[in-house]
Amino acid sequence: MVGLMLKKGDVLRTVGAGGGGWGNPADRDPALVERDRVEGYVVADAAE
Repeated sequence: MVGLMLKKGDVLRTVGAGGGGWGNPADRDPALVERDRVEGYVVADAAE
């Protein structure tokens, strides 16, 4: 967005990735990991 010129009344919306979470992911409830996989927040390989 370098050089992007905004005028009065323009709206700039940015969306970024979420944070890294809290604690050791291996300690998470497996059901919550599965829910994240089903909802598309993480791929199966990363959930293992």
